[in-house]
Amino acid sequence: MLQRPNRVIGVAASAGGVETLQQLVRQLPADLDAALCVVLHIPSTGRSLLAPILNRVCQLDVVVAEHDATIRSGVVYVAPADRHLLVHADRVELSSGPKENGVRPAADPMFRSLARAWGASAVAVVLSGALDDGAAGALAVAQSGGHVIVQDPEEALVPGMPASALAVSSAHDVLPVGAMGAVLSRLVGLPGTGVQGDALTIDAQSSAVEAALWTALEVLEERGERLRRIATRSDGQPRTQRRFVQGADLADERSAVIRRILQRESEVTG
Repeated sequence: MLQRPNRVIGVAASAGGVETLQQLVRQLPADLDAALCVVLHIPSTGRSLLAPILNRVCQLDVVVAEHDATIRSGVVYVAPADRHLLVHADRVELSSGPKENGVRPAADPMFRSLARAWGASAVAVVLSGALDDGAAGALAVAQSGGHVIVQDPEEALVPGMPASALAVSSAHDVLPVGAMGAVLSRLVGLPGTGVQGDALTIDAQSSAVEAALWTALEVLEERGERLRRIATRSDGQPRTQRRFVQGADLADERSAVIRRILQRESEVTG
């Protein structure tokens, strides 16, 4: 589809988000009359591998968002590294504005822009992740008349973001991810495809392994950043500081190994 969408759906995730996003997008029908804008917390360096990962399981066209790209129905726009993804009436904007909630891309600026531009036609989806990014933005979407869907915190691998969104906004739906496809399809006037219970195909197994590797990468990189922040605050305690630096270095080494594996897989599968 190359038409203006009926709705724009903003989706936010962090730790544990890749597998969750795969589970979500594989439910969406090819003729879904909506555009999706996806923010996943990723390191500021390097390129995101999320778009090709999602493309393998999604019937919609998944692309890395480009500045000033026209919003089209049937397209999933993934925020690139180190840029906020903002939504306007007919286009997306990539912004190098200040980090929010310690990250860029962040969910809150995307949701706020979505609320301003699309009002009652906006949908905010908050998935697995730590801390509270997306909570304030989801509230803005709700206050603009849009629809808010939050992953059930009891199901989320990391419940911080969903729980925070529930704490500050009245979500219209609190659901397991497997039920979200039908709800989103209904919101745009189409029947949902649902989640099939068949055994995983080889491709699905490969995707699941890849998602697990990406989740491990997210956790390790967040751990490395956290340990370095703690080490910085440990001035005057050299032994303690050294221990935290060593832990951060180890996390970085493991992250590098996983990133090389994911990069090779991306090159092999195209």
